[in-house]
Amino acid sequence: MDKFNDTIWDTEKLGELVEKVSLPVKVRAEATYQEIGIRSHCKGIFHKDKVTGNTLGNKRVFWVEPDCFVVNIVFAWEHAIAKTTKFENGMIASHRFPMYKPKKILLNLDYLYYYLSTPRGKYLLNLASPGGAGRNKTLGQAAFLELSIPTPSVLEQEKIVSILSVWNEIIKSQKKLTSAKKELYKSTLYKLIDSSLKTWEIHRLGNLGKTYGGLSGKSKEDFGKGSPYVSYMEIFSKPGIMTEELAEKVIVSRNETQNEVKRGDIFFTTSSETPEEICYSSVLLNNPNEITYLNSFCFGYRFNNTNVLCPEFAQYLFRTQYFRKKVHKLAQGSTRFNISKKEVMKLDLAIPPIEYQENVVRILEHLFASVKAHEKKLELLKLQKKGLMQVLLTGKVRVNA
Repeated sequence: MDKFNDTIWDTEKLGELVEKVSLPVKVRAEATYQEIGIRSHCKGIFHKDKVTGNTLGNKRVFWVEPDCFVVNIVFAWEHAIAKTTKFENGMIASHRFPMYKPKKILLNLDYLYYYLSTPRGKYLLNLASPGGAGRNKTLGQAAFLELSIPTPSVLEQEKIVSILSVWNEIIKSQKKLTSAKKELYKSTLYKLIDSSLKTWEIHRLGNLGKTYGGLSGKSKEDFGKGSPYVSYMEIFSKPGIMTEELAEKVIVSRNETQNEVKRGDIFFTTSSETPEEICYSSVLLNNPNEITYLNSFCFGYRFNNTNVLCPEFAQYLFRTQYFRKKVHKLAQGSTRFNISKKEVMKLDLAIPPIEYQENVVRILEHLFASVKAHEKKLELLKLQKKGLMQVLLTGKVRVNA
């Protein structure tokens, strides 16, 4: 049973609606060519680096014609589809990228693309792509042309496209606004912290606090239930941690001696696959409601005086380029890189007055909240467009009146 097929319109086979475009390139060894590629998940066309005909060798390639539906037959099942435009004029595509031009009296190109970019479209592309995952799952071009899609009048197709195109522009504008807010946040962060470091008092980390280790003596059976602990990935992926967000658990008995974490503690990763990723830090931003521990692949650092550094400010300070460059130099290894916490404690840290820290935090939190609000709005617009596509491309909501 086809769970996606809920359209009210009659359907037509793609073979009746499109014509294949196939203009072979007579490759000349001394000439320069530029191929196209297609990203999966409907993310469009990209342009490869230019190469000579000599590099192409005997590869079968074809001239790209604008205003065609194009598909990567190897990853059609992964929604590797696109539309060619005037920007691809003079470019080439391999035989893996067949192009189809819609018959204008029957099918609108954008309507075809929108339809095949839906879950129903992905389902159809999968039907026409027999085989296993990856390169064994290839789109059969004959099977592709046998696929049926709903075909309202071209006028109604164009109206559907017009509505969805307006929504695309709204989403595009919101993306630009969201990006602008992110850039403002980044530039303000740099101005208030990175560019001001030289004016602050310098302290050696080892003089300000002490380190402690993570969990020790644990076996595989101890994990999965019990008390929360801060995982390696939590530290690596977030500058600040709230304990209520922790998902990992570990059993710790009463007679064990394990270090507990507290608000304001700084956590550092001790190993990584590249020196650039060594010693990433994260700060505990709240007081745990229950006893919480630290994973065994990281170490903790606690200030002797909790009034020296505001935790909310520390999460920014320890991720500055200034500090990252310092710890990068301490990375040791070849295939796997490690860092010594004793060496980290020898590092100097520039710290501003606590009043300055608190003011910076207020500014950055306000800007960050604005970024998150715009990101949320962008996701809402995408969901609304998805809902529109569902009703417009099945005829549940008509636009031909």
